[in-house]
Amino acid sequence: MASDQLGYQPLTMPEAGGYDYQYVEEPPENLTCPICCLPCREPQIVDCCGAKFCLSCIDRERLAGRPCPLCRTKEFRMLTDKDHKRKVKALKVHCTHREEGCQWIGELRHIKDPHLVKDCQYVLDECKWDCGQKYTRKDIKFHEQDECVNRPLELVLLKKIKIGRGV
Repeated sequence: MASDQLGYQPLTMPEAGGYDYQYVEEPPENLTCPICCLPCREPQIVDCCGAKFCLSCIDRERLAGRPCPLCRTKEFRMLTDKDHKRKVKALKVHCTHREEGCQWIGELRHIKDPHLVKDCQYVLDECKWDCGQKYTRKDIKFHEQDECVNRPLELVLLKKIKIGRGV
């Protein structure tokens, strides 16, 4: 899976190929792109044979002047298949941070937002005090409040007061 250090990418430009995730169950063959063999991202149906492909996969073939990969028709048109897209987005996937300990399982439509963007405790975040350190969301609060050398003096003094009181 192509991803940045946080485990997700903002959708600012189209991603190539299908959805490369760990699926709870093997995705049905009818939901996969015959070119990349992954569940279709932005599925397109071609008018020549009715096959379904990822937008980036079939567009690459069309722009290169190649025929339909399945029926070999030289010219074809594409149309977004919204029903196919709904079915793909409903597939159950594991979090991309499963190996680090995240137990989340949910629909593909929810893996980036909200799960990775907001909820996953295993995503790396940068320290808000600009020390350059990255910690998982589950560990970053401790670093920012108790360890960071750049934390505000008030936090350092507050910790010393609590220690002095035995709190």
